[in-house]
Amino acid sequence: MDISDSRGVDLNGFTITGPGSNQPDSIFFGVLVEQGATATIENNHITKIRDNPLSGGQQGAGVFVAPDSSAVIQRNLIDQYQKTGILVDGSGANATITSNVVRGVGPTDVTAQNGIQISRGGTAQITRNFVSGNNYTNTDQDGFISAGILLVDPGQVTVTQNELTGNEEGLFTQDTRGVRIADNHIFGNASDGLVLATSIGNTVENNRIEKNHDIGILLLNSQGNRILNNQVRNNDLDGIALLNAQNNTISNNQVRDNANDGLFVDDQSTGNTITGNRFQKNGNFDIEDQSTGSGTAGTGNTYRNNQAENTSPPGLGSHRGNNHHNHDEDHEHHGHHGHHGHHGVHADDHDQDDHDDDRDD
Repeated sequence: MDISDSRGVDLNGFTITGPGSNQPDSIFFGVLVEQGATATIENNHITKIRDNPLSGGQQGAGVFVAPDSSAVIQRNLIDQYQKTGILVDGSGANATITSNVVRGVGPTDVTAQNGIQISRGGTAQITRNFVSGNNYTNTDQDGFISAGILLVDPGQVTVTQNELTGNEEGLFTQDTRGVRIADNHIFGNASDGLVLATSIGNTVENNRIEKNHDIGILLLNSQGNRILNNQVRNNDLDGIALLNAQNNTISNNQVRDNANDGLFVDDQSTGNTITGNRFQKNGNFDIEDQSTGSGTAGTGNTYRNNQAENTSPPGLGSHRGNNHHNHDEDHEHHGHHGHHGHHGVHADDHDQDDHDDDRDD
């Protein structure tokens, strides 16, 4: 369905289905909004927008909002796509994306799918969606990733009240500025819950981020972000990790029951302010800071009014009576550096002219 150079189109109650052929990139989109068109896309089932069988081709979006066009996308079921459920890409592309169910094919080594992608100046309000099943299983071999929600060099974006589960990365951002991510439930993803990579001045607040296989919230090569009032718990690595991250604020979060550290800060992360957080019952340290400088306890960062029992170095938090066990003082985060190194390298492949955002065949 191509909606081109039209105003006020209402696409309501249809089943729009593929698949294409057995040739790569045999089908490009289920619904395309382009050439300045405006549309409301609601109550549809958009399915099997893919090659047959699923291939590593980089096309196949359920809904694609192109430059200088806009859409309200609401209450749709979008599933079994090849590359992206909803794609808003390019300057002037705008969408309000509300109350959709967006499902990838589940764990696959064929292609790195993304549920909702906003990129290259596109803008969006993403609210109350359920996004799952975007889980690429070959990341350790080729470094490409998939995500429930992917933001790459977007314009103004808000991401609120969504549920993201069963993806590789729950929410992955690269080269974002001024994005607000609030009141989401990000849980049970195969890698990290939320990643800010090379991103500046974003706000992450009031989210519940739990039971992800790696890190709850990761700041990677990012500056000036605010991480506020989140519940981060039961993640399989750290609750919050800062890798080469400067001048961020980590405040009033509840971080507990994570398998490694509650907060891990590497030796390149300085100028951060960590204040008013409550760290409890994390498996290694409640806080581990490897930086050095003129900050608190000889680190390169400032710590104030944090509740934490076991910190490295000592003095980064105050003990409030947690029944916390002794920790292994020799713990190192080699796995974090190795696991997350590829994000900074291959995430650039999200920004290809033909939307080959994660994987080249």
